[in-house]
Amino acid sequence: MPSPPANRETLIRRASLDLTGLLPTPEQVRQFVEDPAPDAWARVVDQLLASPHFGERWGRHWLDLARYADSDGYEKDNARPDAWRYRDWVIDAVNQDLPFDQFTIQQLAGDLLPAADPLQRLATAFHRQTLTNTEGGTDQEEFRVEACFDRTETTGQVWLGLTVGCARCHSHKYEPLTQREYYQLFSVFNNADEATAVVPTSVSEVQAWPALQQTFEKRLAELEAELTTATAARTAEYADWLQSQRALLTSGKLPNKFPEELKAILQRPQDQLTEAQQQALRSFWVRQQKDLKPLAARLDDHLKTRPAKPELTVRVLLQRTQSPRQTFVLHRGEFLNPLTELEVVPAAPAILPALTARTAAAAPDRLDFARWLVSGENPLPPRVTVNHIWARLFGRGLVRTLGDFGVRGEAPSHPELLDWLANRFLQNGQSLKSLHRMLLLSSAWQQSAEQRDAALTVDADNRLLWRMNRRRLTAEELRDAVLSVSGSLDAKMGGPGFYLFALEKTDHSPHYEYHKFDPADPQSHRRSIYRFIVRSQPDPFMTTLDCADSSQSTPRRHETLTPLQALSLLNNRFNLVMSQRFADRLTRDAATDEQRLQLAFQLVSGRAPEAEEVADMLQYASVHGWPALCRLLLNLNEFVFID
Repeated sequence: MPSPPANRETLIRRASLDLTGLLPTPEQVRQFVEDPAPDAWARVVDQLLASPHFGERWGRHWLDLARYADSDGYEKDNARPDAWRYRDWVIDAVNQDLPFDQFTIQQLAGDLLPAADPLQRLATAFHRQTLTNTEGGTDQEEFRVEACFDRTETTGQVWLGLTVGCARCHSHKYEPLTQREYYQLFSVFNNADEATAVVPTSVSEVQAWPALQQTFEKRLAELEAELTTATAARTAEYADWLQSQRALLTSGKLPNKFPEELKAILQRPQDQLTEAQQQALRSFWVRQQKDLKPLAARLDDHLKTRPAKPELTVRVLLQRTQSPRQTFVLHRGEFLNPLTELEVVPAAPAILPALTARTAAAAPDRLDFARWLVSGENPLPPRVTVNHIWARLFGRGLVRTLGDFGVRGEAPSHPELLDWLANRFLQNGQSLKSLHRMLLLSSAWQQSAEQRDAALTVDADNRLLWRMNRRRLTAEELRDAVLSVSGSLDAKMGGPGFYLFALEKTDHSPHYEYHKFDPADPQSHRRSIYRFIVRSQPDPFMTTLDCADSSQSTPRRHETLTPLQALSLLNNRFNLVMSQRFADRLTRDAATDEQRLQLAFQLVSGRAPEAEEVADMLQYASVHGWPALCRLLLNLNEFVFID
């Protein structure tokens, strides 16, 4: 028998964290609890789906699948200063509810779309998240092939829910996938070359740039006119100076401070100088004149403020057009040992619908493959996709092995429901927001998480969905929640990632020193999705809380409960600083101790404290102080878990 609905405080906290990754404010909780309208819940869901924070929350899930990071990996692990632009593309695409078929096609083959725009090319950075080995002496072909292996296996897992990696070396023992079929999929990516493309930094910056440029040019014209007017009557003086400098150059007495590049210009006859060369000499003379120097300095200072064009060079994939590679089955997956008698071209595994090219004269390419994936005829991608969404909203998937729909994975607990959801997903235009809305409005999602003894004896693992599964906040959610209740969260979206470490550059490899970073630094108080992620040296605090390994695609994070997590939440410098800030916020925003405790509970749990809790907590605060009490509240199960 299903459980009754959770109370309203629990529902809005659950929904806010599930859809935006952020805690609801006390005011949002109060408004929903006091709203008697029959559509109150639907309006809450719609508001959360419309929030720009929805893209940050669900973009993070996709970045787990995309193995996103801001460094190369391997031994050198150099920074990738442009990686963040793909992360922002994902967030924007999720917020815009880009249909999942287009979301897929652009990431796998955006460069091959007719008249592909810069953002469609940018989307192919999904497969530029592969590791890059810049160690001296490496065989670059070996690591190019390794990247193609990764692209093949990530695509198989993310869209098909198949663990195709075993077939790299031999025909799969447990799946109907042969080694030849593996290399048919491999050949889809074998002619995708790593390249760069220029893309806009952001839509808002592109829109703002013309006005900034116009303002800059207007002031530049004013300063140039001012300087021109001041020098207009001194043409003869400049000519005399120029003649004297030529004479000094001939006699070898030209001062050492005279720039070398201008000496070369002086050696040429005046009538042979270009306009740029003449301007260089004139500009140098102006800056030697005591009365003109301040005017020139103002011009120089203004030139330093020229607004940079809102463009960025990013890593993308481009289809190889010259000397296309042939693809052969590799003996035991060894790149130096191709079986030249076993050439392959892109094709689908025999268990799935056939992959055909859009032009009969050519073999299928990445665009054909991407369209095949999301055509609706392929039964796996819609089921894999809705299962991912279900798992993140219900704590577990209908198929619990999210990246393995094969015979070695678990069978779906509700196969008819999985089929129905997949069909509805296709009928609704592959809209992820529509799928979320449908699930959150369902009675299944709104159930209480309370356990019932009678149900436990029948279905202790809750495979029959008789209650909501309780889950711990992810590492990012927990860090963001701590920032939020302390009043420190910076909601700025997009842009380069912030550091949670001190970066020390050496002649060999960069060092990422987390213990040297000050958690009070305000630049680090943005949402955790915007942190700079290092592959070789991940953040110890986030890793302790089961953050994804960015070196590989992660369909499902492991959720562990360890003493080390409790110790980190109690003693980590970040939590110590934020506990003090939490206490400062309570002192600032509430007048009495009772009011402070009321506010603290509303921020942490979304509810008011009970009378017994008030007495115990106030006594604790009187003995240990409010920062210690806040530290305790940030370690409550009620804060760390979602009911």
